[in-house]
Amino acid sequence: MNPFTHFLSIFAAPVAIARLQAHLSNGFLPMTTSGCLQFICVYVMTLVLSVSTYRLSPFHPLAQYPGPVLCKLSKLWMMYISSQGKQHIYYQALHRRYGDVVRIGKFEFIISNCRPCSGALAVNNTVNVAGPNELSIIDPSVMSPLYGQNELPKGPMWDGRLSGGQTRSLVAVRDLHEHARRRKPWARALGTAALKNYEPIMKQRAHELVERLERTDGRVDLAEFISFFAYDFMSDMAFGGGFDLLKNGDKNGFWRLLDSSVPTPTILGHAPWLSQYYARLPGKGTTMPEFRAFAYGCAQKRISEGSTAKDIFYYLNNEDGHEPVQPPLREVISGGTLVIVAGSDTTASALSNAFYMLLCNSTAYKRLRGEIDKHFAPGDDVSDVAKHLNMPYLNGVINESLRMFPPVPSGGQRANPHDAPTQILGSYAIPGGTSVITPIYVLHRDPRNFSEPETFMPERWMSPDLRAQLEPEIFSENKAASFVHEPTAFIPFSIGSSNCVGKSLAYQM
Repeated sequence: MNPFTHFLSIFAAPVAIARLQAHLSNGFLPMTTSGCLQFICVYVMTLVLSVSTYRLSPFHPLAQYPGPVLCKLSKLWMMYISSQGKQHIYYQALHRRYGDVVRIGKFEFIISNCRPCSGALAVNNTVNVAGPNELSIIDPSVMSPLYGQNELPKGPMWDGRLSGGQTRSLVAVRDLHEHARRRKPWARALGTAALKNYEPIMKQRAHELVERLERTDGRVDLAEFISFFAYDFMSDMAFGGGFDLLKNGDKNGFWRLLDSSVPTPTILGHAPWLSQYYARLPGKGTTMPEFRAFAYGCAQKRISEGSTAKDIFYYLNNEDGHEPVQPPLREVISGGTLVIVAGSDTTASALSNAFYMLLCNSTAYKRLRGEIDKHFAPGDDVSDVAKHLNMPYLNGVINESLRMFPPVPSGGQRANPHDAPTQILGSYAIPGGTSVITPIYVLHRDPRNFSEPETFMPERWMSPDLRAQLEPEIFSENKAASFVHEPTAFIPFSIGSSNCVGKSLAYQM
């Protein structure tokens, strides 16, 4: 539905009624501008009142689930919350108040474009401006039915992240079969053999980061330098290079452009229909098209010059000849853009949080430094991935940082389509037209899953004997049994067939 259709649905009916009344009154009640405005106001107020009454009534399909009144009335409240950058904190507060399941929203327009597909629910790969009611659930019993073999498709929030006729990236594809097709080259690009080929490029960028930090005097914005490192490496993977932020800084303004454009899709994801308006606002919705034009130029240059390395673009563009049909250029460019936008932002966030936690915890810093000194002598290559696998404290630091600060804290959204029957997720009935999210930040900080969830404790990820040696007061034999550690609740990369395809690359970085 486009804005013109919205306009007609709101204003056409009252204007038609005003004209009809003027006609039937034989001139006693002429149709005037003020009269039309009165009809429109009465019509809109009546519509809002009736819809609000229904959403708060016991007749609503989700009336059994608790939640704030503002969330039950409209998704506009969640748009405001997400605009403050504290959406995951709000979800945590809601679950502490209401329990494992919370009703967090109602979209404004309900126009289904769904279809059942060979035993699994799928959604056509077109922009669906409508959305269902939404629940936030942190009960682990929903994980298997939500993300498992008969998983629900992705929800309409992804439609709000699109504007115009742009091609959907892999992460935004809602049709399960289309997603499986589009994921194949990604699986090759991020498989074990391919990751081995990326090590030299990663080492080069890591050395550039260290050298850049060494040349910097005074205070250092470590998060910015880490972001430059992540964007440089991901641009190498996506289009064979082109950013060189560590060397030249953000002279083209693309990093600032991408960084500033991240919050808007999250906000619009709560009300997908509003993205159609946002894209038409003067001066708005223009930053990402600028970057897409840049990405298109990089892709064209890469294709004309040919491959110089087996990077991710090599596989997305089917340069390995694995697929019988060459993928459309728009899909390839969309994939390359996703590598840079999603891959670099999440990686930079994870690395920055890890350094932050180490700088705030001197004991953890000293233990990690001791483990590094144990495995690497002066002058050794510290980027040797083979040695990293045998460093339990390093891996504990990484996992604990991801637990406390997952790069996608609010998680993804799944939906039971409008024309589908009620689905049972654990002990919860999910009617057709209902979306479900599992907020990762809340799940990771639930004391039922992890003891002392607000404490940075890399030792919790180590073997029982090692952690007991480091923290005997917490992990001694008589106390360890009461310490809760539930790895199945640790999902920073999501789970199921639509989990983060770059998980292995992320750990390697």
